Amino acid sequence: MADALQILLQISIILLGGTLLSLLATKIRVPEILLFILFGFGLQQFSQKVYPFFDLPYIFIATTGLLVLALQIFEGSANISFRALDKSSATALKLVFINTVFHMILFTAAAWAILRNSLPLAALFAAIFVGTSAPITLALLKNARGYVFSLLRFESLLNTPFNALFPFLIIDIFFGGGVENAVEPVKTFLLQIVVGIGVGVLAGLILFKLSRRIYSKIYSPLAVLIASLLTYALAETLGGTGVLAVMALGLLFGNLYIKQREQMLEVESVFSRSVYILLLVLFGTLLSFPLTALFLLKVLLLLVAYLIVRYLSIAVSLRHLSQREKIYMSLMGPNGVTSISIMVVIATLEIAGIETILELFGAFLLSQLVLSSVTALLTKRIMPQKQKINS
Repeated sequence: MADALQILLQISIILLGGTLLSLLATKIRVPEILLFILFGFGLQQFSQKVYPFFDLPYIFIATTGLLVLALQIFEGSANISFRALDKSSATALKLVFINTVFHMILFTAAAWAILRNSLPLAALFAAIFVGTSAPITLALLKNARGYVFSLLRFESLLNTPFNALFPFLIIDIFFGGGVENAVEPVKTFLLQIVVGIGVGVLAGLILFKLSRRIYSKIYSPLAVLIASLLTYALAETLGGTGVLAVMALGLLFGNLYIKQREQMLEVESVFSRSVYILLLVLFGTLLSFPLTALFLLKVLLLLVAYLIVRYLSIAVSLRHLSQREKIYMSLMGPNGVTSISIMVVIATLEIAGIETILELFGAFLLSQLVLSSVTALLTKRIMPQKQKINS
């Protein structure tokens, strides 16, 4: 009982502190994710140096990561409405595609050269940061109005499901099980895709049929929450890709006609918000990296490489933008909760050399968040006057 009460106390402190920091973040225009991570780091330092009260088991943190991962993918997919696609969203989709290709090729090569690690590990590191984070981008831009801001919003929403897919594809391809011939990995990879999509489509159709015939203010929203978690778990259990399954479920839910769709997402959003805060603070408690000159130089070089690759993808896909707009979009490319969820899950896997990736992940993510925060604060000075911003 004492252990259970201790865990309950720790969770309560995390949620209370996270809620207060979320309110503070809206006033000082700093990404709440940055405050959550720093809060977790502070709890860790307090527990180590003042009073040892924080000792949540890692399996709890990993489970929270899986919860957030499944919910984030579902939310991102459900918000993609094919009927609402316009010129901005179509252009953003083009940007997502080109940026993904450039990133996986060029940033993987840069990470390989800078880290001097194996190519599969470099590809895994690049895949974790392949796209921008919707929660952070939306929070930073807030009421900003204009074509560039719309592109950034659409990009972050469209690439959320794909962000979660690529790291696990890299793991399946390069770390999947050491088969001896070149045919088996391809067969396994294709089977995982087919099973993942199949489970997601089946779950989506069942959810659609049930929501059309039976609606309850309490149980229908709860059914959406259960469906997203069960779909991920079932797909993984059957040997498929859980990320792809939840993405298929979200796309079906977001595009099939369901009259009470917004009401059905309410419970999922509240629960998602709670575990979202919990995961980010817990991630902060895990932060640990050496503050050596060589390590910081690697982080700086990786950040510069990331910005260059992002600028090149924007320059190729959005040639009609001005130079200032391209630079602004390049700087406003933060990663966030999806990357953290993936990293927490990957840390539980037995991958040789993953310790280096874990050390660099936290420092690189923090550098991105700081850069994006500063860019957001300087938006009015950086962007041309035609990009109107509501005060």
